Amino acid sequence: NTYYRVRIHLNRNDAAEEAKVSLFTEKRHQQLLDEPIPAEGLVYECSVYVHNNWSKNTYEYVDTMLNIVATGENVAISSIEVQEVEQAKTFWILGDSTVCQQTAAIPYFPLDHCQGVGSAMAKYLGSDWAIVNEAESGLSASASTNHFNNFINDVKPGDIVWFEFGHNDDKVSNDPSTNGYLSSLENYYNQIT
Repeated sequence: NTYYRVRIHLNRNDAAEEAKVSLFTEKRHQQLLDEPIPAEGLVYECSVYVHNNWSKNTYEYVDTMLNIVATGENVAISSIEVQEVEQAKTFWILGDSTVCQQTAAIPYFPLDHCQGVGSAMAKYLGSDWAIVNEAESGLSASASTNHFNNFINDVKPGDIVWFEFGHNDDKVSNDPSTNGYLSSLENYYNQIT
């Protein structure tokens, strides 16, 4: 589990042709989407947190790689500068398919797959936020304890933790007082605060 500050130099592969880039870090954290690359190039900086993830199918995944993907017509990465940093502001996500990052084919085509809103949070929060998305399709509030325990000890003051659950909890019971929805969210909240 390591924080990085990353500086990516993007250019047009053919300087005479227009270019637009979509840039992703880690598990499809969308940093840029169809951003034009000017003739002189584009430099983009962002914070990235390479963090182990939990999966209900494979259990803990130990992440040891910093992932950066630039895709688009006529796009080239001319250099990447990576600096390990002590810590960055982190936006933690725990939820179901409505916020998780689904797999996607490369080259990236936005209508070729589904994804939760958590995939786009990096683009809207700003480049000084690192994103850790522990959401997974099919999770309910009461079935996400392992996911929550995988990151709770890493949450620091100033971080934000976003929970989004609901429709899978209704599959257990339509009564939020008995299906674990309310008690699980209250438990998570109390551990964070």
